[in-house]
Amino acid sequence: MRERVRQLAAFVGWDWADREHEVRLREAGSDQIETRQVAGTPVALHEWAADMRSRYEGRPVGVCIETCRGAVIWALMAYDHIVLYPVNPKSAASFRETFYPSGKKDDPVDADVLLELLYKHEERLKPLDPADPATRSLGILSEHRRKLVHDVVRTTNRLRANLKSYFPQAFELVGELDSPMSCAFLKQWPSLTEVKRVRPATLRKFYHSHGSRSKVRIDARLALLSSAVALTNDIAVVESGMAVTKSLVRVITALVESIGEIEAQQQSIYSTHPEHDLIDSFPGLGPVFGARITALLGSDRDRFASHVELQLLTGVAPVTKSSGGRKGVTTVHRRLKRSKFLHQTIVEWAGQSIKHSAWARAFYDMKRAAGHGHWAALRSLGFKWLRILFRCWKEEIHYDETTHVDALKERGSPVVAYIKAA
Repeated sequence: MRERVRQLAAFVGWDWADREHEVRLREAGSDQIETRQVAGTPVALHEWAADMRSRYEGRPVGVCIETCRGAVIWALMAYDHIVLYPVNPKSAASFRETFYPSGKKDDPVDADVLLELLYKHEERLKPLDPADPATRSLGILSEHRRKLVHDVVRTTNRLRANLKSYFPQAFELVGELDSPMSCAFLKQWPSLTEVKRVRPATLRKFYHSHGSRSKVRIDARLALLSSAVALTNDIAVVESGMAVTKSLVRVITALVESIGEIEAQQQSIYSTHPEHDLIDSFPGLGPVFGARITALLGSDRDRFASHVELQLLTGVAPVTKSSGGRKGVTTVHRRLKRSKFLHQTIVEWAGQSIKHSAWARAFYDMKRAAGHGHWAALRSLGFKWLRILFRCWKEEIHYDETTHVDALKERGSPVVAYIKAA
């Protein structure tokens, strides 16, 4: 058998599908091909990766997959024993047409073709190696933090719905329900009846101790409280509502504390990461988004060949469909099949950048003026940012707003007009 580029324990052709992934596996030195379906859930992917680690005792397993399958690629990048070989969809289609000229195209054929491409032409494919431990840690922590934030939002919505049933005045009395002051307030006084028993001086002291020192706001809250009437006096509704409020407040408190612990660990790693200064030079990338972008890029400059790979991986690259030949209709759609976390990272960063970057604000305004919706404009902005980010990262240079705006002026970009208008 010919010499391999690396000693892979097994070769995998991975064909993505909506609900189940079609997987073809061939062990090194074997002619047998195994067929397997993997559910399209994070748990199923984790179980498959764990099975590969156990089965081959941690030896590397090569996975050939089309580059447009960003969600699966990002998920599998977290495992150091999985070696990814992303293949351009056009290259995979050409290889398929060579060996299947009849034009037959179904899931098993796609997986078979990708497996054959990897097994026979591994030396011609560029592996997407796993990032260094610090970068992988940032990725794991960033995703976990995002899940905790989602849990806070979900629990806070449940608390809001519960308070509406018996204590709607709480919204004016405490403000944001997931803040430390709100949690402390509702833990101590979970109903209108209980808080009305408290002296105004005690409430003033409470607000001051939690950083709310505006006399106007405190006076307004006390005035509201003095004239407030209970929504209901039904004992069953009020007492059960109080119990639910206390339990949800405990959950929110624990989640917020956990987020703080994760952020502290995240910041500790990010502040000493080799890419910290470069990533921090971009507008809108603070400790949270900076860590998420660092986890995406890493420090290996050969990890991505072009900005297009980043745009596909994160799902901000649109899908273009043509019909009717050369003179037919071309339509552009947002990419639905993507890594939700990565896509969210880029879009949210784009939203933050318009607060700190003149050209980003101008580009967003230009897209909105052209009739694009808010999220469509942010996706387009994120698409642009990835091109700039990739070049700075590839050449190891910090982003400079003045340099970029000067380049836009030199090219005669229409964005410049919006910058001047601003």
